[in-house]
Amino acid sequence: MEKLARKITDSFIINKVIGEEVREVYVYGFNLVLEVGLNLIICLVFSSVIRMLPEAVMFLAVFQLLRSYSGGVHLNSYLACSVLSNIVVFTILLAAKFITIPLAINMAVFVISAFVIFMIGPVEDINRPLTPEEKKNFRKKSGYALIFISLIYMLLYQFRCERLLVVLMYTLILMIAVQISGKIRLHFHKSSN
Repeated sequence: MEKLARKITDSFIINKVIGEEVREVYVYGFNLVLEVGLNLIICLVFSSVIRMLPEAVMFLAVFQLLRSYSGGVHLNSYLACSVLSNIVVFTILLAAKFITIPLAINMAVFVISAFVIFMIGPVEDINRPLTPEEKKNFRKKSGYALIFISLIYMLLYQFRCERLLVVLMYTLILMIAVQISGKIRLHFHKSSN
């Protein structure tokens, strides 16, 4: 992806769209857009094939919202992140499609998971330490995000949108796993230094 991002940036410089002084900023930006775009396309195509596009959109929106403020582990390479992310999304979608979970259990797991996410977060990464002010700000925003997601959950519950409810529950469980993995990685990183 980075080679393609560099080629696009070189093209912009050659055509005098941007100056040489901002080369690395554009390489980073194009690389990020290409990586996120490819993963998004893979996810949306797969979810369309298995007829679960609304569930995929719900997962992506909720996970990204929580991930932004609750933190967690970051993998070291794009390839590892891409492969693992797509496996996780596909697993969650297929589980939501084929495994029935009683609404009462789903709701209990959702509520407990939301509480755990709030209590654990925000989790910093070794590549992105947080200042005390950022931690306070992210915790507040994480709380607001969880309230918003809970309101969506209640609305979906009223309409008995069971697959979407299962996707929400699994998404919160995944978020806890990402946070715990981040805490473990950070602990081992600090211990080795």
